[in-house]
Parts: sequence; C-alpha cells; structure tokens
Amino acid sequence: MCIEFKHNSLSKKITDLLPNLEMATKTLKLQSVSKKTNARKLVISTNWLDVFGFNKGTDVIEDVVGRNQGIEVLKASISDTKTKKVYSRSYKNRGDETQMDIRSQAKLNMGLGDAVEAHIVFTKNKLSISPIFAPENRAIASGLNITLGEKGISFTAIIDALNTIRDKKFAKLVVEADESYKNSQEFTIFLMSIRRMGYSLEKTASGSLVAVLGDGAVASMADYKHFPTFTNTPPKFDHKNPLGTFSVCTSGVDVYGIEKEGFNVSAALDYRPIEERDVKKTACPETGIITRKLKSDKTEAGAICTAINAKSLKLIINEDIYKAILNQSTTKYLKNISFFQASLQCCDFSAMKNKADRERHIQDLSSTRDMIIPMLQIIEHINPATALIENVVPFAKSDECALFVDRLRMVGYTVSVKVLAAEDFNGYTKRPRCYIFATKLESSFNWPTPVKRTSHVWNDIIEPNQHLMRDITHSKSVQKGIAIGRIRPIKQGSHVAPTVVKSASRVTKDGVYPKIGDRYFMPNNDMFKMMMGIDEGFDLSLFSQETGTEFIGQSVCLNLHKHIATSIKKHILEFAYKNLSNAKNTLMFNQLAPLPL
Repeated sequence: MCIEFKHNSLSKKITDLLPNLEMATKTLKLQSVSKKTNARKLVISTNWLDVFGFNKGTDVIEDVVGRNQGIEVLKASISDTKTKKVYSRSYKNRGDETQMDIRSQAKLNMGLGDAVEAHIVFTKNKLSISPIFAPENRAIASGLNITLGEKGISFTAIIDALNTIRDKKFAKLVVEADESYKNSQEFTIFLMSIRRMGYSLEKTASGSLVAVLGDGAVASMADYKHFPTFTNTPPKFDHKNPLGTFSVCTSGVDVYGIEKEGFNVSAALDYRPIEERDVKKTACPETGIITRKLKSDKTEAGAICTAINAKSLKLIINEDIYKAILNQSTTKYLKNISFFQASLQCCDFSAMKNKADRERHIQDLSSTRDMIIPMLQIIEHINPATALIENVVPFAKSDECALFVDRLRMVGYTVSVKVLAAEDFNGYTKRPRCYIFATKLESSFNWPTPVKRTSHVWNDIIEPNQHLMRDITHSKSVQKGIAIGRIRPIKQGSHVAPTVVKSASRVTKDGVYPKIGDRYFMPNNDMFKMMMGIDEGFDLSLFSQETGTEFIGQSVCLNLHKHIATSIKKHILEFAYKNLSNAKNTLMFNQLAPLPL
C-alpha cells in the first residue's frame, strides 16, 4: 500500500487515532505467485491490519470456513501450533508496511475456489475473507432482451433493468434502441453500467447491441443481497438515534462538519480511485509495448482521513462505490439510517475537464458520469429517512440529475433541488454547488436563507498569513494560465476568493492563488482550510501537502454546509418530536437533542 504520507510509522499513528473504529472492509485481487506457475496468493498489505490488532510479529492462524465459504485469519492462542507471523516490508519512500499473505493452495482452492478477488472484513483480532467470483463464473445461462427508447422502457426504468441484470447476471444481453435514443446521455450511462459489470459489447448487422458477460473490466458487481429493496416504503426511524448518519464518497470534511451539528456518523464509505498520474508508463524499446506500474496508491487515504476525523465512526467501507459489498457483516451499522449524505464525483460535470477528455474517459470507464447508478442502488437498499447529494452547478441541468431525481421520487421520496453558493453564507470562496435533498419524513423542510456577510478573505486569511506562502510566479503552469486567461487570482483586497480545486498544490494553470503586485503565491493547507471554513481541529497531519489539498479542494465548504445541516436537523427532529409526542414516550422524548432555532 503506497500512499503519500508524511510519517514512516504510519500504521502505529493511525491506530492511536482510531480507538472507536469497530470494522473496516476492503476488496483485494488474488495474485499469481509467478509467471511460471498457476499458483496464487492473497497478499494483504494495508494500514487496517495494525488498526485491528495484526501488528508486525503477531502470530496468526488461517482457518477455512467451508468450500467457497471463505477463510478466517485469527490471532493465535498459546495452544495453536500451525501459526504464521505478520511481517512488514520496508520502502525508501514510505517506510514500513505491515503485511500478511496466504499462499497455501489447498486453503485458497477450498475457501476461495476460483475467485479473482476477495472481500475482507477487518474486526478486532479477526479477518473474514470471502470469495468474489468473476462475472462469467456467476452467470445464469439464459439471456435477456431489452428495448430502450420512446417505445420501450421509461426513463427511470433503466435503473430497474440494471438492477435485474446485476441480480440475475445473465450470460447474454440483446439491447434494442431507437437511433435517436442511442445518442442520448441515458443510453451512454446504461452502456457504461453494463460494461462495468463485465459485459463486452458487439454491434450486430441489424444495429442491435449484444452484450456478453465475460472477462470484463471489473471482476465484481455491487452486492446488496442482505438488504431488501424498499419502494414507496417508509423508513424504520430510530428514535434512539434520530441523527444516525451514513456518509458516502467523503474524505472526512463533511463528516467532521455535521458531527459538530450533532449528527452521529456511524458508517462511511470512501475509496479514492487510481488516477492516470498515479501510474508510471514505460514503453519497451524492442516491442513498443507499454507497461503500467502503480507508483502511488491512495485508495486508503480518504478513508483514513475520514476515520481519524470522525469521532462517532464505527464502520469504514474502503471500497469502490461501483463494487461495494454491503453484506451481513455491515447491516447492523446501516439499518434505520436517518440521514444519508454523499458527494458525487464532479470532474465530468466541471468546466475543468475538456470535452475530449470526457469522451475518452467514458470509453476507458474512468469517467464517473454514471456514479448516480450505484448511489441510487445504495439509497434504495439502505432506505434512509433523508438524503443529501452534492455536486457542481452544471450537474443541476444534466440528464444524470433528471434521472437521479426521477428515480428518488419513484421510490417514495419528496425531492428538492437547490443551487447554493458559499459566499452567500459567509464563506471565503464563491463555491456554488447543486444540492439535492430527498426525504420520506412528514415534516417541513426549508433550505437555509443567505446570511449577512462579515468575512473577508484578504483581510482575514491572505494578509495575516503572507509569510506562509511561497512565490510560484516562475512556474510554467502559472505562466501558461496567465497567457490563456485560465489562472484565477485572489486579487488584493478581495472579500471572496474563486472556488478552490483539489489540484491547487500541484501548481496548475487554473489554480486559485493570491496575487500581490505582479506575483502569484501558493497558500499552505492551513490557509486553504480556512478558505473552506474548516477549523484547526480537522487533522491533516498524517498527509502530504498534495494529498491534504486534494481533501480540502474536493470537500464541501463548512460555512455553507453547517446551515444546510441545521435545516436538515430541524426537519428530522420535528418528525421525531411529533411522533414521540403522539406516542407519549416521555423518556425517549427527553433524550432527544433540542430543536435548532
């Protein structure tokens, strides 16, 4: 696990900061022992090992649960004889990493069968490892014919079709669509979604699309088999925990913010996808074949940042949202959720990405335009009482937003869409955002109204901290940004700054940098935090400047988010008070938090 952190003894520091965490989950691929053999191994190299008691030198035993039922790794007792030790490896750029591996072919074949990936549940002194089979090994033999377009299924019924495909895992799909519909965004989303499930597409002479489940881009599909689907069903409201929260696609800022407003974030899902810049490409001089080697794995970084900054967190799901497995182990943390909050990945709706890159990323599935699909699947199966989804402003007018909202309404939510800007809520940056709020509760909800402005970014942040900034005027990216008009300066005396982006610390042509005279300067992360309304209590001490800036730049502005959270809290507690009052349950009534003014 290769993450850009400041400290070599990272796992020990994380362990000290996470005394309340009860469970973490992760998915790992099985690897070949060597090119000369078919033997496999499961290498577990992760910071979560130390957190749950598997430190270097710990004696462990491996037990097969049953055929294709998985493997358990437990701390060994004094009487155990066939034990192994947890070990570590040292690296120049990131210190020691705690690791363990399973190489017994008998145990792997019995417990994991021919699985290509394994799902791991980390709990104190125990790892539960379950097999994840490749799509072609789980498909039923029959096929499915689907007709899309004006004469076929409705707009929002795409979700039903995808749910059926995911659950049944048909070996073959035949997709018919009107020519006009084939050029629509919803058709693109549909095709992206089935490709992620492992289907390869071929066009027939008649114009139909045939999708065959085989060796696809992704080895697993999201699994919610332990959660029934709730359509137009009231949520089970937990009056003992009226502000219980599940936070998805977070690096911790939004969790930190709403905990300050009284919410109890018991579970979170975060996984930072591998990006192009994380991979080193090398071309062979003789053949020209390009090999890709991972140079920086940050998949755990956001989850760790969330865990160390969330005081009430019990479960962290460190899995890709497109493949996340919500199984029986996690149900107790995800039942009766009052509030679900998530930030959809915004890159493909932002002006920061050009059209050519958007099209290319759809083809290679690095695009996240279809993230609404797994987000909806989670909401439908968790059935939270309320949900808040955040994205950039252009999302509000997209087909994806229309599909998302229509589906929420179809499954019983009352939905409101609103564009709000941080500068209207005393924020230091403009930070306009699209918010979608959905509720199944019968109580009033009102978006917050703008407040009187008292903050001043130059007087409060830039001028007092000039000594913390470095001059970046000489940078080629800054010079290019000036030349093409993409640079976004914080001008001397400005009361509000442009929107901060996650790439700011990499010195980009469209970065947000204070300008003093004809010179441009790079703020440090403490200054970026202040611009986003994040106080000094939010801990970024484990992370490099670049990784920390990513968390800040992709986060919500807490000056605005606290006002939204207060409105949602009032909405939830009004429902709770009303229902408890009717039931005359005075004991529980007195335990509820007071209504916000």
